[in-house]
Amino acid sequence: MSASEIYRSVAELGYAVAKADGGMQSVEKEEFYRIMQEDLYPHGGLAESRFEILENLGNLTVDQAYRLVITTIKRNRSFFTEEMKGQFLGVMQKIAEAYNGVEEREQELIERFMKDLDNLDAKK
Repeated sequence: MSASEIYRSVAELGYAVAKADGGMQSVEKEEFYRIMQEDLYPHGGLAESRFEILENLGNLTVDQAYRLVITTIKRNRSFFTEEMKGQFLGVMQKIAEAYNGVEEREQELIERFMKDLDNLDAKK
């Protein structure tokens, strides 16, 4: 259990947001990789290969991917910082904006994530 595991879970988070609007668009994938290289460096590399695996498998639902992220954060709660929280929300927002702006299902997922993180904070 570690911060590295949390950063790997960004792959599931990006995957869930990209698929939330009904399908993953190439511009959303490109934005994910850009964010990993620019915004989450040096930790973004931990998520890139996992994202490729998820994409190639293609059978993970939005809800399954999302639950994996939350489970990972819960298991590694002591390593999950406010900085990470902001970074993860930023990843979600940027991927959602990458194709046709933030759609309703994407916004609902972002709000769900914020609520779940607040609930985790309340349990600390």
